[in-house]
Amino acid sequence: MITFGSRFYFFKYDLYSLSGTWLTDLEKLTGFDAQRWFGNEVGANAGLAYANFYGKLTDISAEIALQSMAMLESTLLSIVIFWTVRKITPSNYYAPIIATLTFALAYTLRPINVYFLLETKPILLSLTFGVPAMVYLLRPAQLRMKKRGYFLCMLSAFFVMGLIDLFAIVVLIPPFLVLAVLFTRSKTLSFFWLGMLAYLLAIGALVGTYALVAGIHHNDFVMFLHSGLLAVGSYTYVPQLLLPYEELVRYYQISTWGGLALLFFFRYVKKERWGFAIALMIYFNVLVSLANLRNAWIDADLMNLALSAFIPIMAGIHVAVILRLIKPIADRTAVIRKPMVAVVIVGIFAGAFYFQRPTLSKLTLADTAPKQVLDAYDEIATDFFPYSYAVVNSSLLQPISTNKHFFITYENFIEKYPQQDSVYFKHSKDEKYMRKNPDKVIPKSILLFVYTRDKPEMYGISGDVSDDLTANLNLLKSRGRPVEVFYKNKNVTVYEIINEPGQSKISDLTF
Repeated sequence: MITFGSRFYFFKYDLYSLSGTWLTDLEKLTGFDAQRWFGNEVGANAGLAYANFYGKLTDISAEIALQSMAMLESTLLSIVIFWTVRKITPSNYYAPIIATLTFALAYTLRPINVYFLLETKPILLSLTFGVPAMVYLLRPAQLRMKKRGYFLCMLSAFFVMGLIDLFAIVVLIPPFLVLAVLFTRSKTLSFFWLGMLAYLLAIGALVGTYALVAGIHHNDFVMFLHSGLLAVGSYTYVPQLLLPYEELVRYYQISTWGGLALLFFFRYVKKERWGFAIALMIYFNVLVSLANLRNAWIDADLMNLALSAFIPIMAGIHVAVILRLIKPIADRTAVIRKPMVAVVIVGIFAGAFYFQRPTLSKLTLADTAPKQVLDAYDEIATDFFPYSYAVVNSSLLQPISTNKHFFITYENFIEKYPQQDSVYFKHSKDEKYMRKNPDKVIPKSILLFVYTRDKPEMYGISGDVSDDLTANLNLLKSRGRPVEVFYKNKNVTVYEIINEPGQSKISDLTF
């Protein structure tokens, strides 16, 4: 709940909604309904397919599904982080909760762009499958399956990871496999090799699948692989960090070195089970080193996004180490654990709000126009019957109309619609003529978006068309067409031109 709520707080800073990237993602998302799984560029689009499925499952519009998918990704990953820290450390409460709250609330300590929190990030969704797969590689007994079931589960997890994000499966998993073989116990080594085989088969299946699709679409496969390991739409500009990014990561590394020293002591001197925690701490440092390689095949922005998911896990391991150091005190206070957990949650929440507020208050608020446009579209979709109306708007926003209603560009509305209106109403009573000329039929309602005069350049509108739109509205009124204000806000007004009263709104059709 805290993870979801904290993401919701950043709506006022959002720059993703109605951006070029958002419109491209929406076009891909709605394309799945027409079985268009790949466009001009072959890519790993399973994350957007999940968003499409999520929209169908919850009966929400495609644009709302796209808006909220990133929040769902974060919420799912926070649950995975809690579960992971609980599995790899002796702490069942404090370490997992602090790790999860670090992920949910520590925006000034993690390299993630708060202006694009609502952008779907396939690498985070991929890690929702990948991190549990890492746990099961070292702790196969947690699955409680025989070897066949274990193999199929791992194969599915790796294959899904690759469908969602190639970077995660190709760059993030191999270093962990190398470390895992060093920390796998001899009695579970056979399961590890099954996991390794599942990974190799998943890679082979992915390469074969994408090679086939690339061939069908006449795309260069090597170029596809390279582009799949880069993310043009990912931004890790992080103005909200308390310290410069390089300095912050250096402190994280130093803390992990200290933690490793203690963990090696607990494991090899005290003979305690800390192997997985050691492997993850080493793995974190390997990821930092890879991020600093400046290699053309390793995207630093994607690596930073991956680190933003592993930093909370490191925080959880550090808390578990501290609890191990004060174990006598922790054991004596076990009877008041539940109240203490509540105090920790409230304390971290209050601390995050108090200490981060000065930094976050310096962020620039986003323009409210995109949210108002999406709000208008949502009201239209709620009130009107599909394909009984047309929307008049900039051509750049046409993807929002896909599979919902007819669409008219500003240019066509200004230049052609008055003539279409004239022809239709001249012959609307002539049934024979309308049957022979179905192209002359116009929608029962026309919903016209008119932006304020300081917004004409938005969404590709060339020049201020407000005067032309107003002139057409006045012309249609003079012909007797009812014109009403359907939606009005600071930046946009939506007019409804009613061609056939009572034939478009769902409430009118129902009653």
